[in-house]
Amino acid sequence: MGALREILVIPKADRKKNYRERLSAAYQAQFSKKLSAAEKDAIEKSIYHDLDLNNEMLYRSSKHYKDLLSSKIDYLAYGKKYDNIRDSIQNDDKVKLILLDSLITSTYIKERFAYRFTLNAIKKAKKSEDVSDVYQSFLNMANDEKQTAEIKTAYQNLSETLANKSAPDFKYENLQGQLVSLKDFKGNYVYIDIWATWCGPCIAEIPSLKKLEKSFEGKKIKFVSISVDVSAHKQKWADFVKNNNLGGVQLLADRDFNSEFIKTFGITTIPRFILIDPEGKIIDNNAKRPSDEKLSTQLNTFKM
Repeated sequence: MGALREILVIPKADRKKNYRERLSAAYQAQFSKKLSAAEKDAIEKSIYHDLDLNNEMLYRSSKHYKDLLSSKIDYLAYGKKYDNIRDSIQNDDKVKLILLDSLITSTYIKERFAYRFTLNAIKKAKKSEDVSDVYQSFLNMANDEKQTAEIKTAYQNLSETLANKSAPDFKYENLQGQLVSLKDFKGNYVYIDIWATWCGPCIAEIPSLKKLEKSFEGKKIKFVSISVDVSAHKQKWADFVKNNNLGGVQLLADRDFNSEFIKTFGITTIPRFILIDPEGKIIDNNAKRPSDEKLSTQLNTFKM
């Protein structure tokens, strides 16, 4: 139990470590002597392979127990034991929901994991048909009204933002305080980058985005970056844009993640990219990143 405690109550500096790293740290913290392979296997077996999947008290109180459960479900979902299920369904999120339903008896834990898996599946999907079975599986086991309402909204938003449908409009301020609308770019392809100054992966895409903007300079395509920084950090956003010589059209969403345009696309994690055609219709509501060479290839197929 001591080793498990070391994993569940972990110092802040080590919280980003994965399970294996945390387990290794637990070995070192729990034992002053060097463990034999058999002793290590025994501890790993007790903590991981024989992990109690239904400890509601730990689930409510420990983020790291949740991480272990998630890791356990992933381990089972991709393991050989369930090859036949995975091969017949060919949808990892659906497999995880099936495992949840069969292995976890705690209604509280089951519903919350189902919510996480389903929301993640909706975020990744390009059209509602891709996750219709996952969505239905969630509804079959869901009882929490708040979570069910959120999943239904996310699924509905996905249904309404399918390819070839008109993109919802927005009116956001640029650096000069002027309101800019999506309609202002009609007649051009529009590549939208949803980002924030605090988002490391977003910032990592900036060099590739600059390169992309330069390679399509003079073409009928607008590169629009919409920051979801909170209004209180407006100056921080403006300074970041200026200090890093960001190109394209730089805008600040009016209510960060609660902005209607952001909510309509079900965006809760960033970076996120959206591609729209000259008529304002959606080409891809979850487009490839600037660092993905396939994006440049795709853009080159358009008549600009």
